[in-house]
Amino acid sequence: MTTPRNFYLLNSRPPPSSLDYYSTVISMSIASMNPEHLLSNDRSMFEAELEGMIADAAAPIRTTSPEASTIPDVINRKRSIAWESEAPSLALKRRRTNGQDQALPLRITESARSKYGNFVHHSRTSFLNRSNDSPMQNTRLEGHRSSKPTEATSRQAVHGQWDFQKDDRKHEELSELHRMEDMKYSNRYVLNSGFFSHHDHASLPNKPSSRSQDRKSSRLRRFSFYELPPKIRDRIYRLLLTKDGPIQIDFTWLRPFINGHARIPAPAITVRHEKSEYYISVPFDRLVQDVTLLQGDMKPYAAALENKITKTHTVRAPVRGFAIPLLRVSKRLHEEAARVLYMHNTFSFPRSTSAWMVLESFLATIGKTNIAHLHQIDIHVPMWHLGVQADFVEGAILNLVLPAVKMTVRKPPAHDRLLSAIKSVTETLSHAQNLQDLVLGLAYGRETDIWTERYHTTRALISVSDAEEFATRRKEGTELLHQLSDTIPARPKLRVFLTSANTTRQAKEGFKKELPRIQREAAKYGWVVEENLQV
Repeated sequence: MTTPRNFYLLNSRPPPSSLDYYSTVISMSIASMNPEHLLSNDRSMFEAELEGMIADAAAPIRTTSPEASTIPDVINRKRSIAWESEAPSLALKRRRTNGQDQALPLRITESARSKYGNFVHHSRTSFLNRSNDSPMQNTRLEGHRSSKPTEATSRQAVHGQWDFQKDDRKHEELSELHRMEDMKYSNRYVLNSGFFSHHDHASLPNKPSSRSQDRKSSRLRRFSFYELPPKIRDRIYRLLLTKDGPIQIDFTWLRPFINGHARIPAPAITVRHEKSEYYISVPFDRLVQDVTLLQGDMKPYAAALENKITKTHTVRAPVRGFAIPLLRVSKRLHEEAARVLYMHNTFSFPRSTSAWMVLESFLATIGKTNIAHLHQIDIHVPMWHLGVQADFVEGAILNLVLPAVKMTVRKPPAHDRLLSAIKSVTETLSHAQNLQDLVLGLAYGRETDIWTERYHTTRALISVSDAEEFATRRKEGTELLHQLSDTIPARPKLRVFLTSANTTRQAKEGFKKELPRIQREAAKYGWVVEENLQV
């Protein structure tokens, strides 16, 4: 049975053999030749034209693997003649004139040929260099890119398995596709290290920025905190650096550590006589020696004390819970935040035995600029009756607990630590122009009776010189505090309070009876007494 000459051009099935394929192509070429050339007497010209057409027909299926030289070329080559879907646009031109090469299809001349005359990429020769007689054989030439858009090709490559024949995009570009399109299967091709390098990023196509992206970048510009209005900045500082209650400056929580590692000097000794006990103050020279022993005992434990302070600072420090590192950001921020910290907080010094010495150290630490911002201070009234010896021991312990006290303590330390602290505080607070409230606290009960000289004891024995010193220091301290009352803008207030949370009816009635005597004593200092008993 004779096969039609256009059978293999229109049928989708591949040619049954290479011999039939050659015969068909040659027959087509001869049939399409000019009859005048076919009957030409110039046999050499006829043979040259025939050989050229045979070479043009066999060129697309020439093998590229050297090891396949013994096998006919047609076995290792894929079909280059277009099937039915490609025939209209890619038909071969059979005419050849003036010794010029026959015009081949555009997909062969521009894409398929390599510099070696091969049509298969060298890295894929072993994979593609095999016979394939399947009816579903791919009709595209090896090395020829798909005509689909890049986005569609990339999307197909990510969603499906990697196909060397359909897509040869670089592996690095898939990570960018995953970021841009958020495809679920792209992680199989993306390394865990994320994006690659600035060279890979620079090789990607630059997309023109849209107007929305420009607006977004303008909205995300760097914002300066100082661009906020001053009122808003002050509000932020208040949220971070203020509290409703007072800030208590007290270091008695370190006193047990001192008691456990050193010998605490006693300011007085006990003397028994006829079944009675009397207290006599220790001579001051002996007390100085005992304080020296105290300091020597604590030298080996100085590092342990600092370690304890560091560990317990977050839960026991006076300003715990505050954003204190904010003060170290910049000089301008420190000035604004410090003003809010000292102006909108109440600083309390409740310890009766060391309140004025701690206040002296506090004022020396914060400096004159912050002293001018102070608005309210609560402090315990000076307890003169404790004596010079007790105040000296308390100051020595405070030197160990609070190193900042060394900034205000002279060497050798003053004989009367309490009076020396009052002098320093009076001079320093004279520069506090914004100090509106100076509240002095006094516990109702025994302390009130001692401070108003209503309570007397016959068990404390003092010498005449000590008695004269007691009267002198009290008088001098009263005058200093009265000068302070005249210096600050608002007159100080004396607040009498109960240490118990329950205010009994009897305590209220007793306070009303004792109020005139308290007012007379407070007038010596220039203070005003609050008429209500506080809790």
